[in-house]
Amino acid sequence: MSESAPVSPSVSSSTSSGTPSAAPFRDLHVFADGVEIGQSCRIRLFLLENLSLLPHLYSLKIWDLSESAEACLCAAASLEVRSGSSILASGAVISACPRMESGQRVLSVSFSPGMALWQSAVSLSLNAGIRVSDTVRAVLAASGTDVPLAAFLAEDRRISRPQAFFGRTCDALRTLADSVHAKVFPGASGLCVVDPSLQSPTLFFPEESMRGDVLFLPDRFALSTEIAGWPLGACVQFTWRKSTYRGLLSARMLNLDNRDGSWLSQLEIMTVPVSQPGVISHG
Repeated sequence: MSESAPVSPSVSSSTSSGTPSAAPFRDLHVFADGVEIGQSCRIRLFLLENLSLLPHLYSLKIWDLSESAEACLCAAASLEVRSGSSILASGAVISACPRMESGQRVLSVSFSPGMALWQSAVSLSLNAGIRVSDTVRAVLAASGTDVPLAAFLAEDRRISRPQAFFGRTCDALRTLADSVHAKVFPGASGLCVVDPSLQSPTLFFPEESMRGDVLFLPDRFALSTEIAGWPLGACVQFTWRKSTYRGLLSARMLNLDNRDGSWLSQLEIMTVPVSQPGVISHG
């Protein structure tokens, strides 16, 4: 089993408790190919994503950009949205479309972090006896995407039979992850393969960081939190009404407008397997 655990490339600072620092209220910044644009503009970001290799499309709107800033964004290959010191969303630009809304010029941009693995294909044969992690690396290398294996935290056994992969890259990676009971998903620094039962908590939410009540479902929790770059796939521990809970950060939703309207961050935390029960202590 590899000892490299998934880290959060989307969080650039944290408190001493391991929780990313909250950003100032209504603080949003857009960077196109590393250059900040639209500093004085109205900005709206919406995203909904889960642990999956399916590409998740992020939606960004910017009002009344200058002609030069609009041209820069339309020509950009990558986009990043930050709040305070946290990277909330980053990915390849899919489309950029200007239009008029209520007499104002609005640029609507779609971008995604996971298109490369979805669009690429592999044709690969491997001998028996290769470890799962090395097989994942071989599939990534054969895909031609330059996506590295950023984290592997699962049973790294040797595969006893020859392997053959033909077809979409993400299908081959899902097959390998399923064989070791792991989740597979793209992170900002590369691919992550994680068995939730082997993780220790890396994110900690004190009760005072919550925004409203926690919703308890049969196999997961849903909660609203401060705005920050919460990393999918992290093991989360949080306190609620004198009980401590643990689970896998399996989905997140951001609906943010820096002028008015929504300013909301919601997380879904999946209960971890029996080896790490959901409720770990009571006050």
